[in-house]
Amino acid sequence: MYLRSLTIALAASALLAGTAAAQPISNGHGGHVTLKHGPSSKIVVHQSPCAKVWVPGRHEYRTERYTIPARTQRVWHAAQYRIEYTPCGGAVKVLVAPGHWDVVVVEPARTECRRVKVWVPGHWK
Repeated sequence: MYLRSLTIALAASALLAGTAAAQPISNGHGGHVTLKHGPSSKIVVHQSPCAKVWVPGRHEYRTERYTIPARTQRVWHAAQYRIEYTPCGGAVKVLVAPGHWDVVVVEPARTECRRVKVWVPGHWK
């Protein structure tokens, strides 16, 4: 903050003193100020590349879409038989379909929004 105040003060004093147009002034830390003197007088402050600040890592809450898979269940289907009669009049039990397992969807898949706590690593800004 002190560096920014010093840079602005230098630029303002140079404008008031009548400095030539587009003359850069160094603030001693790699940044510079460009002054334009005339009808469109303006001050352009360029931050030095070494003025980066470390932003530490932190936990953050985010809302994420989450797919809950379908709930299925195995169901046993018993064998199917039918009774057929022989020419002599006797009854015979005949297998029509053997017993088997089948997978049945009990609850279909769905999407939910969940609030998740995630770690955001530190970085230079």
